[in-house]
Amino acid sequence: MNTDSITDSISEEDAILIDIDWSDAGMQPDGLRIVGYRIAGNRSRTYLTVPGNDSAPCYVERTHNPDTGEYAPAYYHQSGPTLAEWQEQERLEKEQAEAACEAAELYEWASGR
Repeated sequence: MNTDSITDSISEEDAILIDIDWSDAGMQPDGLRIVGYRIAGNRSRTYLTVPGNDSAPCYVERTHNPDTGEYAPAYYHQSGPTLAEWQEQERLEKEQAEAACEAAELYEWASGR
């Protein structure tokens, strides 16, 4: 079975939990959340994304799996990194920032500042 065409997805329940976490964390502008956009007339699309950040994951809410056509309401990956890739990148950036802070503190201690 070729798995290259399988689209990454997030269940509606998990997307809602991500949105609640964003809200509980103070609604940071760079937080992943559910966003609705009006596209024409009364039609709209709902996304799980960070608005304005092209390097963040973007998932669109769909009622059917785009690969199989089966009824499977969820948020399907549309662009950017997947959620797992994005979380890994954020974890690495946090570790690098902590290491830089520790190095600066060690330098201050070693130099007697």
